[in-house]
Amino acid sequence: MTREEKKEKVRWLMRFRILEKKIRSLDDERRHYEEMAEKVTGSITETGIHGSASRKLDDMVADIDTIERDIDAKRHEAFQTRQQISNAIEQLRDETEKHILREKFLKGEYLEFICVDLNYSYQHIRRLYNRALSHLKIR
Repeated sequence: MTREEKKEKVRWLMRFRILEKKIRSLDDERRHYEEMAEKVTGSITETGIHGSASRKLDDMVADIDTIERDIDAKRHEAFQTRQQISNAIEQLRDETEKHILREKFLKGEYLEFICVDLNYSYQHIRRLYNRALSHLKIR
């Protein structure tokens, strides 16, 4: 396997982790807008919402709604991507290779943690990881 082939496989496998990070980021952004909306609604008097406060709140609600739709779309994409990756990993014959790739690309674990988990040296896990990548068939 060439370096370029390895990079392509790693990029393909990393798609799920990248989507998870995007979902977390969107979630943080949604929470930020919700906090801002709470501040606006907290400052509204008993006479109701007037002028710019009304527009500001409407804009925030629309932004929150857009972000929530983006989160739903990313979650759906992440689910499908995870299935594709999981299916590709399951095609491997060696259970240890499967375990290593699942831990790394579906759970986000580092090889250092995986070697402790499996009670193997880091060098041996690295060899198994590279072998698993060379055996993996994508797309």
